[in-house]
Amino acid sequence: MDSRDPGEPAADSDILQRAIWLIRLRWVAGFLTLLFTFYLDQLRQMTIPATGLYLTGVSFLLYNAFFAWYVGSSSLGKEQSSRARASIIPQLSLDLLGLLAFIHLSGGACSPLVPLVTVTAVVGALLLRGRRPYLYAAAILVGLVGLAWIEGNGLIAHQGAVVVARACDPTNIDQVVLNLFFTLVAVVGIVTLLTGVSGRQVHRLRS
Repeated sequence: MDSRDPGEPAADSDILQRAIWLIRLRWVAGFLTLLFTFYLDQLRQMTIPATGLYLTGVSFLLYNAFFAWYVGSSSLGKEQSSRARASIIPQLSLDLLGLLAFIHLSGGACSPLVPLVTVTAVVGALLLRGRRPYLYAAAILVGLVGLAWIEGNGLIAHQGAVVVARACDPTNIDQVVLNLFFTLVAVVGIVTLLTGVSGRQVHRLRS
């Protein structure tokens, strides 16, 4: 009797397609980061840490080029799926680090771009299985709160928010918590919802 898990081929194909989708999405994110920086720096003539933002955008594109090569360099479907699976956690880890750098450079806890972490949480919930989406969400929350704490205590220089509707003081803990609260709740809610949906889909594949 064949003991192979009947859901496994579909899961391999699924993870490959999602890894390719993630790589394509990152191309867009990298170029948008560069365009966003160019617009504020050159067209709006705003005082921003342009060098750091440009480097962040270039970093997105460089490591994305590596993963695109790594996943796409094999012509064998099974090996390509294995490479895609092995690359998921390194990709998501680098994405989180890059996003935290981007948020720091665009204003830290006062940045209007803080809600972008919900996009990262969605991607993690779609790509990871079991407890890993929750662990990734926890890493996002720890990273975001840790960044706010580091900036609030002056351990790294706070960058002024690139676009802000009202005054924001990163050393005011009440204000920082208010800025982050709804984002943190959204991350937890989105991960819980999408993990449940993905789990039911996998269960149907294995039935």
